[in-house]
Amino acid sequence: MTDFRLLGALDVTLDGVRVPVRAPKQRALLVTLLLRANDEVPMDELYWRLWDQRLPAAPAAALHVHVARLRAVLGDRSGTAGREGRPRVRSLGGGYLLQTPPETVDLFRFRSAAQEALRARQSGDTTSELTHVRAALGEWRDDPPAGMAIASLAVVPSLAAEAGPALIEERLRLLERRFELEGYPPSELVPRLRALVALHPTRERPWALLVAALRRAGDREAAMVAYDEATATLRTRLGLAPGPELTAEYRRITGDRWHARTDVPAVAHRTLRGDGWAAVIDALTSRHDGTALPLVSLAGPASEERTADLVALAGRLREEFPDGQWYVRLTGPDGRPHDPGRLLARLLRLSGAAPDAIPAGGRQLVNAYRARLSDRRVLLLLDDARDAEQVRDLLPGTSRCAVVAVGDDVRPELVALHGARSIDPDGSVGTGPCRRRRQRRISFLTVAGQPAEPPPAEHRDHPQGQAPATPRSGRAAPARHR
Repeated sequence: MTDFRLLGALDVTLDGVRVPVRAPKQRALLVTLLLRANDEVPMDELYWRLWDQRLPAAPAAALHVHVARLRAVLGDRSGTAGREGRPRVRSLGGGYLLQTPPETVDLFRFRSAAQEALRARQSGDTTSELTHVRAALGEWRDDPPAGMAIASLAVVPSLAAEAGPALIEERLRLLERRFELEGYPPSELVPRLRALVALHPTRERPWALLVAALRRAGDREAAMVAYDEATATLRTRLGLAPGPELTAEYRRITGDRWHARTDVPAVAHRTLRGDGWAAVIDALTSRHDGTALPLVSLAGPASEERTADLVALAGRLREEFPDGQWYVRLTGPDGRPHDPGRLLARLLRLSGAAPDAIPAGGRQLVNAYRARLSDRRVLLLLDDARDAEQVRDLLPGTSRCAVVAVGDDVRPELVALHGARSIDPDGSVGTGPCRRRRQRRISFLTVAGQPAEPPPAEHRDHPQGQAPATPRSGRAAPARHR
């Protein structure tokens, strides 16, 4: 029996006897040839795999020596046929080829079984699919943690970097599918999934499977804790919000429905005036990089007119944000800031979240809020913002939503944290505070997520630190995105 194993530590069996391959260059040569068993590997590639950029003086001669030694290990001293079924290292002029029946290489067996599993899945035969998934996974002897190389490939760093991640990904997809098909009891499934999450903490699907398993086991509290852990891990390590699958599991836990609604004050109808409002709308609706949350900071004195402008803006953007337009006053009549936790709970109730699915407070409440909005398109109007702390927890974790924060002044903390340039909705561009801003309903706009830049040279010496208004026709040119 001949057997070559690459899916773990390198292992060679010939005629039922394990054969050690100890020399590093022979191991590197064997691994390179096995990954493309029965296909020619060019000489230049073999040079690179064995020596990288540090070639010997005569690489062809050095390679020939290692090939001869590998042949001796495999019992193919002359490169000609020996006993039937024994592997051969053949020279084809431009490179070398390891000739061996495909079924003698565990990598071939793994991929063959994976293909059969896919065919069974496509035909709806889950029993056959599970049989082939088990067979494929049975070819692996190691479970490389995230970021670690497959043991057999470690001797060839370039192969470990190129082929290793794809192989590990193939294995993980099958392993995740096996957890779906096996029908393990919760007492067995949950520990297995926790072990998988520990090995691959930044992979979202194992987290989703763990949350689902805990939910089906009736342990709703543990499912919520696992969801919070997943959310924190993904945000901290990858800077990502939970994806659709994990979000869907959260909603299954809470058992709630979405209420799309507009919740803005009842004010007299107003039409937005000033070409700069076109730039406001562009900033809120143009998702230039697909990841940054559109965030606009406006400044103007508190008044009914300021509120009316916000309501008019919400009306203009209703089609862009069909899942809701929410107006939130951040400060009470007594001038004291509202508790962000209470505001978050109110918004969750407004969206239709089940009361018993709303956490009491802390990061769990923020995570629940952001999960709720992760695949929605909602416009938030945050009025009377006094500082960035009032705004921070109310920011969604998705670029599908957008936020307008309004206060007496442009909040420098928001500008500093998100990077912004100032635009006057009445039609001019500048960078400094405007002493006349209290004569207008809303006078300054900062568009978060854009690099700050100085004003044009012709504007720098203008009194008040602001460029003079310039009449425009039609839609204003939006702020430049670089």
